[in-house]
Amino acid sequence: MNLIKTYYYLTKPGLIYGNLLTVIAGYLYGAILQPEFDQLIGVVLGSWLVMASGTVINNVLDRNMDKHMKRTKKRALVTGSVTPQNALIYALVLFIAGISILTAMTNVLTVALGVIGVTTYAGIYTYAKSRTVYATLLGTIPGATPLLAGYAAATNRVDVSFWALATIMVFWQMVHFYAIAIFRQKEYKAAKVPVITVVSTIFTTKILMSIFVGCYVLAIVALARFGYAGMFYLACMMPLSLWWLIVTVSGLWTEENTAWSRKVFFISLLMLPALCTTLGLNAWTP
Repeated sequence: MNLIKTYYYLTKPGLIYGNLLTVIAGYLYGAILQPEFDQLIGVVLGSWLVMASGTVINNVLDRNMDKHMKRTKKRALVTGSVTPQNALIYALVLFIAGISILTAMTNVLTVALGVIGVTTYAGIYTYAKSRTVYATLLGTIPGATPLLAGYAAATNRVDVSFWALATIMVFWQMVHFYAIAIFRQKEYKAAKVPVITVVSTIFTTKILMSIFVGCYVLAIVALARFGYAGMFYLACMMPLSLWWLIVTVSGLWTEENTAWSRKVFFISLLMLPALCTTLGLNAWTP
């Protein structure tokens, strides 16, 4: 039982479940009023396994970095309770199973997004994380693919809505992860990870966060303005987005950086389920 639990947590389930919420939202948003529940189950299950394979590979590649950070130093690959070889075999099995399900139950576009998500997260992002400050930006690609995969499974197309959803997710992630970079600055320094707060100043980080939240608000409005989402979506997302913007911009005048960044981070955690809920219900609401 302990071994099963160890391998289960090797997939970073908290991260996976958050992303599965976006898969479901993307599918329901794209399916409008005609969801096919076998297809929904296929994209959810397939995405789950594919994402899990990527997180396991990420754990393997990050094991030396993880031992320097408080929140990661007890991971199985750091403590040695799972060997890198066994973890990679586990990742391969998860990947094959996930891609097989996506192939059988969705479409080529969704499968391609699954492959892109794994290669950019476990490959490009993980490689870049210890080498460049731009890794955070690169990491927004796999971060956006679950929502896009759900949408693609329902529509099998790349259109304006597809790119609008991608844009929203990119801006959301930049603020979310920059907030983490502020309140975990010391841990990143200890691990020698070149995040924005390590290679630059916190004030510069705050300015960038304010810009990204502003762009996020514009992207949220644009989805409704151009007819891709309804008034229910806008009525829910607009107040939340403006609240996030006000709190983020207020950080330019505070010296309580840890408390402020944690508040920005907390609001970002509220934004994601709100976005997923309003997108998922979009076809059923005004």
